[in-house]
Amino acid sequence: MRKTKIILALSVAVITFLVFLGTLRNGFVNWDDNLYVYENAVIRSFDGYFLGWAFFDLTSANWHPLTWMSHALDYEIWGLNPLGHHLTNNVLHSVNTFLLILLVVRLLETASQGLRSDQGRQFTLRDSRSILIVALTTGLLFGLHPLHVESVAWVAERKDLLCALFYLLSIFSYIGYVNNVEDKSLPKSNLRARNYFLSVFLFIFALMSKPMAVTLPAVLIILDWYPFERPRQGEISRIIIEKVPFFVLGLAASVLAVIAQHSGGALVGLHYIPLWERLAVGTSALVAYLGKMAVPVHLSSFYSYPVHVSFVSFRYLAAVLAVTGITLSCIFLSVKRGRKIWLAVWSYYVITLLPVLGIVQVGEQSMADRYTYLPSIGPFLAAGLCLAWAYERFLHRQIFFKKLFAVALFCLLFSMSYLTIKRIETWKDSLTLWSDVIEKYPTVHFAFNNRGLAYREAGAYDRAMEDYNRAISLKPDFFRAYNNRGVILIERGMLDEALDDFNRASELNPGFCETYMNRGVVYDKKGLFDKAMDDFSMAVSLNPRSYKTFINRGVALDRRGFLDQALDDYNRAIALYPQSANAYNNRAGVYYKKGLYREAIADFSRTIAINPGFRQAYYNRALVYSRMGLADKASADLRQFRIR
Repeated sequence: MRKTKIILALSVAVITFLVFLGTLRNGFVNWDDNLYVYENAVIRSFDGYFLGWAFFDLTSANWHPLTWMSHALDYEIWGLNPLGHHLTNNVLHSVNTFLLILLVVRLLETASQGLRSDQGRQFTLRDSRSILIVALTTGLLFGLHPLHVESVAWVAERKDLLCALFYLLSIFSYIGYVNNVEDKSLPKSNLRARNYFLSVFLFIFALMSKPMAVTLPAVLIILDWYPFERPRQGEISRIIIEKVPFFVLGLAASVLAVIAQHSGGALVGLHYIPLWERLAVGTSALVAYLGKMAVPVHLSSFYSYPVHVSFVSFRYLAAVLAVTGITLSCIFLSVKRGRKIWLAVWSYYVITLLPVLGIVQVGEQSMADRYTYLPSIGPFLAAGLCLAWAYERFLHRQIFFKKLFAVALFCLLFSMSYLTIKRIETWKDSLTLWSDVIEKYPTVHFAFNNRGLAYREAGAYDRAMEDYNRAISLKPDFFRAYNNRGVILIERGMLDEALDDFNRASELNPGFCETYMNRGVVYDKKGLFDKAMDDFSMAVSLNPRSYKTFINRGVALDRRGFLDQALDDYNRAIALYPQSANAYNNRAGVYYKKGLYREAIADFSRTIAINPGFRQAYYNRALVYSRMGLADKASADLRQFRIR
C-alpha cells in the first residue's frame, strides 16, 4: 500500500508538471512581476541588506520575506530569464500535488481506522482502493484544474505555492504529533515534541510566504474534531493549550499583513464599501467559487466588484440560501448520521476562504482564481468521496464499472488538461493577459492602462494612447494613466501636453515617485533646469531605490556639464540595477568626455553585452576606438551599427 500510494502521487505530480510545461514559454507580465522580479533591484544581491529589506520593507503591500528570498534565489540562478522563474513555480505546484495525495491518504486512513473501531458508526469507505480513488481524484483536480493556472503561471504569485507547500507540511507534522500522542507504546517526549515544534516551525514558514496561512490553527482544530476525534478522548484542554502558539503567530502575521496593505494603499475603507455589502459579496463568492470548480469556464484574471449589491436580489439571496442549505445539510449528516467528514470538508473550505472573502477588502476585485489554491482542496476532496461512494455502490458490476470509471477518469484528465493548457496561453504576455480581461470586463480601467504599457513597450504608441485615454474616461482620477500618457507625449515631443498630464497626476497622488521623475524630464527638455532638479530630488526622496530617477537626473546634469555629479548618479543607478544598459551607455559617455577612454570602452561593451540591439552603443564605441587610433575596431563597430 505504501509503495502504491507513493507511485500514485508521483505519477499525478509528473502529469501535473507536464501539463504546466506551457508556462515555460511564457514571459513576465506587467502585473506585479515587475515589482517582484524584473524591475526589483533589491533581489539581485543576496546579502545582509537584502535580508533586512525582505523582513522589514513592505513593498508590494505585503509581508512575505520567504517569498522574496525565493525570487532572489531564482534571480541568482536564472537572472531575468522568465523560463527559470516559471520552472520554479511549476515544480512547486507539482510537489504540492504530490504532498496533497499522500496527505489525503493519511487522513482517510486515520478516519477509517478510528471509525471502524467505533461500534456505533461505520466509515463510508470500505477498503484501501476506495481511499486511493479519493486521493487520486483530489490530486488530479488540484493539480490540473484551470482555476490554479493563475497561481502557477503568474510568477508574482509564487507566494501561493510556497505558502501551500509549508501549510501542507505543517499538517503532516501535526498528524505525526497527534498519532504519537495517541500511541502509548512510543516514548512520550522526544518524537512528540519534535513533530509539534516542527509543525509550528513550518507554520511560520507558511506565514512568511503568504499571510493567508493564518487559517491553519482553525484547520488543525477541525482535524482534532475529525478525523482524530480528540474531544471524545477528553483532550479538549490539551487542544486549546497546544494551539496557543499557532494563534499568536497567526495574529502577529495578520497585524503585519494589515499594516502592509494599509501602507500600500490597498485597503478599502468601510465608508466606501459597508460591512453588509462585503458580507453579501463574500457569500456570493463562496458559491461562485464552487461553480467555477465544477464548471471552469469564463475564468478571468480579474473579477470586477459589483456596482449594485442587495441581499434581496436573486443573486445574493440565492447565495445565502445555498450556503445556509449546505451548512445545515452537513450539520445534519454529522449529528444524525455520524458522517462528520462532510461538515469537516465544508468547514475547511469556508475557513480557508475567510481571509479573502472581502470582509477586509483589499483592491478592487470581488474574487480571484488564486484565492482558491488551498480552499479548493475541500470541494475536490468531496468530489473524490462521491466518486469513491459510486465505486462502492456499483462494486457488484465490476467489469462494467471499472470500464466506466476508467473512461470517467480519462475524461476528467483530458478535459482539465485541455482547459488548463488553454488558460496558460492567456498568461503568455501582458498583451494577451489584459486583452482577455478587457474582453470579459470592458470597464476595468487599470486593464486598459496595463495593456497600454504593453503596447508602449512593443512600440505601438497609437494603441497605447487609445488605451490610456480609455482608462482615463473610465476613471477620471486614475493618476497612473495620466502619468503613462504623459510619457507617450514626451516621446512625441508634445511637452506642454505632457506637463499638463504630470501636473494632474501629481495632484491626484502627491506621493507617486514616477510622476516627479517624468515631470523633471519635461522641465529639463524645456530648459528649466532648477525645476527639473527639484522634481528629481522629490522623486529620490519618495523612492531612493528608483534607478530610473538617477539615470534621468544624470542626463540633465551631463547635458549641462556637471560631469562628476552625473557620474555619481549613473554609479548609483548601476548599483541599484546592474542590468541597465542605459546607465552603462550614459556613464560611458561621461568617461569619454573626461578622456577616460578605457573606462568608456568597458562600459559601452557592457551595454552591448546586456542589450546587443543597442545600436547607438556601437556607434559611440566606434568613436572612442577612432579617438584611440584603433581604426579596425572602429570600422567593425560602424558595420554593426549599420547592420542593426
